[in-house]
Amino acid sequence: MDDYNYFFSSIERWQAVNTEHKILAEKYWKPRTYKQNEYVQRAGEKAGGMGFIVKGLFRFFYIDNEGREHVKTFASEGEYVTSFAALITGEPSSYFIQAIEDSRILFIDRQNYLQGIEQNSLWNTMARKTIENVLIEKVHHESCLLTMDASERYEDFVMRYPDLNNRLRLKDIASYLGMTDVSLSRIRKIRS
Repeated sequence: MDDYNYFFSSIERWQAVNTEHKILAEKYWKPRTYKQNEYVQRAGEKAGGMGFIVKGLFRFFYIDNEGREHVKTFASEGEYVTSFAALITGEPSSYFIQAIEDSRILFIDRQNYLQGIEQNSLWNTMARKTIENVLIEKVHHESCLLTMDASERYEDFVMRYPDLNNRLRLKDIASYLGMTDVSLSRIRKIRS
């Protein structure tokens, strides 16, 4: 399946995509590639736009005052890569977005994205559903951090994201789950 067909099939879970939608998408959503470890965005930069992930995996993370990384979330195929707050407000992002694998996206610049959601019902639906999904994931992740022990958090992660468990580094999963990589290694050993 080519990149645009994958993009359209992803959108069709919410709304039918017609020929006009496809022409507009191919005009404004342009292919980009990122090598492993390449940054899409750094903290302090404004969001230049948004990407739909065709192939690959990204991590979103903060760096604290002591230089430690804290993974906020991950995004893989069929998801979007951007700092939504920075995209919407035009303010600088507070976190980094980095490719974990060689990745390919369809990218739309900020101005065309914002104009598109104002003028096109399909793009408006896509934006709303995407932000709803991000919010639901965020609430679930916060709930896990506050109500589950380390082992339960890992079990939940494996059940929700079985494909990511084998694609991510131990330290990134541990950071996302709010534990050390030593603790996660111990949990994995007990589990196997």
